[in-house]
Order: sequence, then C-alpha cells, then structure tokens
Amino acid sequence: MKFMTVTNHVSPMVGARLLAIMLATVVGLLLSSAAFAALPDTKQVESVAAPAFATKVNDSTKGARPNGTTNAMRYNADGTINYQVTVGANEQVNTIAVRARNGGGSDSGKPLSLVAPGASPASITLGTGSAGTTYDDRTFSVNMGPGTYTIGIKITNLTTAGDDENAFVDSFRLEGTTVTQPPADSDGDGVPDSSDKCSGSDDRLDADGDGIPDGCDTQEPPPTNECGSAPNCVDVFPGDDLDAKANAAPAGATIQVHGKAGVATYFYTVNNAIELKSGQTLIGDTGTTSTLGSAVIPSESVGMRAASTSMLTMIGVKGDPVRIAWLDINVAGAQKAINGSSGGPGLQMDHVKVHGAKASGIGQYRGFVFDSEIYGNGTDPINFDGTVAGVKCIYACEISTSYIHNNPGNGAWCDVGCKSVANQPNGFYVHDNVVGSNGRHGIFYENAPKPGLNPGDAVRALITHNTVYGNGKSGVSVSDSAFGTVDSNEFAKTPSGTVLHNEDNVAIELHRSGVSSRGTQHHATISNNTLNGEIIEGTPRGADGCDMYSNVCTNNN
Repeated sequence: MKFMTVTNHVSPMVGARLLAIMLATVVGLLLSSAAFAALPDTKQVESVAAPAFATKVNDSTKGARPNGTTNAMRYNADGTINYQVTVGANEQVNTIAVRARNGGGSDSGKPLSLVAPGASPASITLGTGSAGTTYDDRTFSVNMGPGTYTIGIKITNLTTAGDDENAFVDSFRLEGTTVTQPPADSDGDGVPDSSDKCSGSDDRLDADGDGIPDGCDTQEPPPTNECGSAPNCVDVFPGDDLDAKANAAPAGATIQVHGKAGVATYFYTVNNAIELKSGQTLIGDTGTTSTLGSAVIPSESVGMRAASTSMLTMIGVKGDPVRIAWLDINVAGAQKAINGSSGGPGLQMDHVKVHGAKASGIGQYRGFVFDSEIYGNGTDPINFDGTVAGVKCIYACEISTSYIHNNPGNGAWCDVGCKSVANQPNGFYVHDNVVGSNGRHGIFYENAPKPGLNPGDAVRALITHNTVYGNGKSGVSVSDSAFGTVDSNEFAKTPSGTVLHNEDNVAIELHRSGVSSRGTQHHATISNNTLNGEIIEGTPRGADGCDMYSNVCTNNN
C-alpha cells in the first residue's frame, strides 16, 4: 500500500490568536510516496510542512515517537491538516487510529475529529487533567476500499491564549485487511480461466459424460437403444427425420424422441403428418413439472413444430391404444395438432403442451388428457369461429389436472352427441383443471345426446373441482345436454386469488335452444360450487336455471 500526504490548512477560527495566524493562507506541500510494507502501518504527521496555525515540535518528554529534532505537530489554533492516502487494489482500511494528547492538565477538552469516508464517531474529546496530557490512540471507524482519499485531522476549541492551551498529534495509523484476489474466472463456472476447458460456458455441465463440457461438445450422443426393454424401440435423435422414422415404426413400437444437450427444448420440424398405429407410444425425454393450483404444468425438453401452415394435422391417431407424452407440440399456424377421430377409447395424452393451432388443438378426441397445458388454439376465427377449442371431444373423455387457457374458442368441449364409452363411466369427465381466459365457454357440454346420431344414449357429464375464471362466455355451459353434474368448482378467481369474472358474471349456464335437431337440456345437478358473486343462468338469458327442466341446485354460494 502507498500513500501521499498533502497539507491544506483551514483558516484559524480563533479571535484571541495572532492576526498573522488568523489570516494565514493554505499551505500545500506534496510528500514523496512512501510504501507501506503491509497493513497496519503508521505515518508521522510532522513529516509535512506545518501550516500557519501549527508548529512542529519535539515532544519526546510526553511520549512522542520516534525521538528526534521534531516528532509531533502542535495545534496552536483550530484547524485541519489534510493528507492524501492511496489504498492498494487488494486492501481495505477499516480503522484509523490518531495518536494525540491535550496541551495541559488545566486545559479544557479538545474535540478531535477525523475527516474520512465513513468516519465514526463524529469526534473524540482529548481529555482534561493528567490523563489528557498523555499520548494515546483515538480510534475512528472508516470505510476505505481501493482508491485515493483525502483525510483530515481536525482539532477545535483552542480558544484561550497560553502555551498550554493547545493540542498535539504524533501520528496516525491505518488498519485493515489485505485481500487475496481469486484467480480470474470470466465465465463464472468455478474453474479459473487458466484451467478452463470451455471458455464462456460452464465446465461442470457434461450431459453425455464424455469429458467435453456441453458448451463445446459438438458431437451428438451415440445412437444407442435408449428405450430399454420396450419392444420395437425406435430412437429418434436430433438431426433425424422424426415423421419419417415414426411412420416407419411398426405397431406396438415405442418411438423415443430425444432432446439435445444444452438446449432447453429441442424442436423437430414435422413435414408430414405422423400417423400413430395401435399400441404405439410417441414420447419425448422426461422433463420437469410445476403446479398452478390443481394443474400440473410440464416443461418438456423435446418439441415438434409444423413445417407449414398448410398442414391439416400434425399427429393422426389411427389405432388403439396410443400414448403421446412429454412433447411440446407447436402447431405453428397449421390447422390441428392431434386428430383422434380414427383412434379409440384407450388414447392417452399426458405431459404435453399443445398450442398455436388454427382450429382445435386436440380435436375429435376420445380417451384421456392429463398433466398438460393447452393454450392459444383456435387462432383463425374467420374460418373456424364457434367450432374450435383447446380440447374438443366427440365421445366421452376425461380431462384432468391440466392448465387450459387463452384459447380463442372454448377451453374444454364435448359436442356432437358426446357419445358414451364403456371405459368412461362419468361421461364427459372434467376435473381438477385450471380453466381461464378462453374466448368462449371455459368448459362446454353440448348437444348430448344428439337426435339422429345417438338418441337414447346414456350420456352424462361430471365437471368437478375445477378453477374457472375470466372466460369470454360462461364458466361452464350445459347446453342442450342431459344429466350434467357441476359440483365443487370455484368460479371467478385465479389460483392466486385474483378476482376475474366470466362474461356477464355467469358461472354456470343451463341452456335449452328448443331446436329439434339438437338435444334437450334437463336433469342437471348443480351443487357445492363457490360462485364468488356469479350466477347460475337458465333460458332465456337472465332466468334462474335452477327453476326449470328438472334441474336441481344445492349449496352453491
């Protein structure tokens, strides 16, 4: 550590002193730099020229050190002597100790102050009596990191003439710490630059264990069979033609789609529709999940994106059973993500994202959807107005623990008879979802059974334990449909508790159109719902839906 001292006196503040002292001008003298061996280190204050209000003296008899011709600075009047100090790059000064004494045993106390960054306390009084005349350290806390500072040693209250009415300063001492700087690590991975394998990336990340950090690893993992014991395993790696390999896979195959090391979600481009056969599983590498209320939201490491907006369907289901899982399906303006019309009741979708379809994200569906996020589907209202949804079933289906939001059409919808299926005893079973901010109805049970299609079919719906808010029509609509049960749902509040009403504050709509080609709404059970100020509406609009068509409403508030 090095420091330089510069003296700049403050004009005397004392009327009883000599006029020459009172009018003295500031004297500035620059000392040559002196290297500190290390903190702490001491500097004698008399090494600078004395300003007009001070005198260099030999005060050895009182304990000034070292002994010599002059070894202290006597303040004859109020004033400040300034010193310039440079703190080294690896140093931190925390205290400065000023070694000083009062002039005489009968003198009044003299306030000693230190002018320095963060100096505390504001002043220390040089004591009176015999104790005050002995040199002692007066310690001030400071905060001086690397840099150059001007510090001042100030004494006041020198108001009475006389040889004893003064104060003496012997030296000041800087104390603190010398910090050893760690080696440079510009990418912050804990590996010094001098030993970095992959500059600019985290050396600790090596997904394939080949000793090359992911940020500098340009080789894909070897094409091994990662499906394990699954029969007819087909691995798909980045760079492969996903739709070609999937369509060539035999019935019953597991099509394992792999992500890319260092890429959060690796997307494959789909040029032609993937047609899944009986017993097939199309699955990406397992990702992670988070929750929103009762919904489980997946974060996939693998995705697929439509190559063209002219595609009608990205995935067509052509057999049963079929499973689709752990994929981010970005329809990217094509018509539909999944068409389940040729599938069967064993179709299962889980841990998927489906978004960006012109029409329904998942259409003509039967089977099961759970732990998924369905959003932003139905983006072409001119060609598909009123006919699309995030998920649209035409057979009884189960949709659960999913986040269905911001679809311009309906959220979850069963229509066109909503035909009964043996493995769906609850019919259109929608439960434990978060359904919000869709452009039309949040959950829509419609036209079931449908005359001329499935008259006399024992259709039903159970819509329960959902959070439904902010939809562009009602929260739940039972329209021209029989035996719909809406139980224990909460309306008009987001999972975080923000109030967000469905249109016209209609939580539940019980609607009968009277059109002969459509079904008839009757025997709805509406119970235990938290409405948060919303209503149950019948036909015509504004009527109480609980007072007609054998509907029963209990314990809704």
